[in-house]
Amino acid sequence: MKTSKKNSGKKETFKVGNEMDYTLQEIITDFKNGDDEPLDGDEVEKLIDILRAKINLHEGNITEEEYEKLLNK
Repeated sequence: MKTSKKNSGKKETFKVGNEMDYTLQEIITDFKNGDDEPLDGDEVEKLIDILRAKINLHEGNITEEEYEKLLNK
């Protein structure tokens, strides 16, 4: 179980469970676009980069323009 600190200073418990595993599997399947082969290390890094950019955009840490630049590296 991981904990994260919110801006309010309160600690909130973040439980990684079946729902997150299912969501992660959907993301991986989507990324693989029908390919049944496991992702190699480079593909995992690329997927992490995409997710990092999407999260940063969603959380307001980067602009749409910065997001596009990150995806087109």
